[in-house]
Amino acid sequence: MVCGATELHRLQAASIAREDYYRQVLEMNGLLNWIAAADGAMTHVGTRWLERINLSRDEAFGQGWTRVLHPEDHGATAGAWARARLEGEPFEVEHRIRHAGGEYRWMRSRACPRHDSSGEIVCWYGTSEDIHERKLAEADLQAAVASRDLYLREQNHRINNSLALVAAVLQRQLAGLSDPMARAALRDAVSRIMTVAQVHRALQQSADVSRISAGSMLRELCAQFSQRNPCIDIQCSVTGDVVLIDPALIILDHAA
Repeated sequence: MVCGATELHRLQAASIAREDYYRQVLEMNGLLNWIAAADGAMTHVGTRWLERINLSRDEAFGQGWTRVLHPEDHGATAGAWARARLEGEPFEVEHRIRHAGGEYRWMRSRACPRHDSSGEIVCWYGTSEDIHERKLAEADLQAAVASRDLYLREQNHRINNSLALVAAVLQRQLAGLSDPMARAALRDAVSRIMTVAQVHRALQQSADVSRISAGSMLRELCAQFSQRNPCIDIQCSVTGDVVLIDPALIILDHAA
């Protein structure tokens, strides 16, 4: 019995030493470590984590740590934590946590369950990582993309209007010309402008601005022909692989 008790004590001491070692490793890696019971109540919080949020261990234990969550992130965090515990799957969420200076910073919190020999969850080992700078960079990038898209939409609108205006002016001039060669040259100029406008519209709809879909171009040509010749029934069906063509070739081929 004495030997058995001694062995049990040795195993318990070894287990505590291993947990302490892994906690120290996490602290050195810059991750803020914590442990929660099977029901989600916080039972251990690393020293660096407590320093960040300016709470004592007693204040952070249980559900006390949630008081430093951003009000807008309470619902998402609680929902993700509840689903992880219910399904026994790893937990991960990005949320804002109030730091000691009163500033909310974005953190990514993750946890994995520890099971006993019967498969029951006995606790959760978790970490929280500061991702605030990454989130700010993502927000700046999204704002830059939105600003660029707005600028492109405005420029596309202006280009389309300008091309349509030039084509309309040339069409009016064409009506007043009687010389066959001049009329042919003006019709060719109008046709080229319409081709440029068509390529521009195709590029707006293409994922690759250096190439446009031959199928899309063919469909638009048929639509334009039907509009100019309403008495002719045109049906266009494009199947098979997508063929991409260089828009410059369309203009050069038309000019030739």
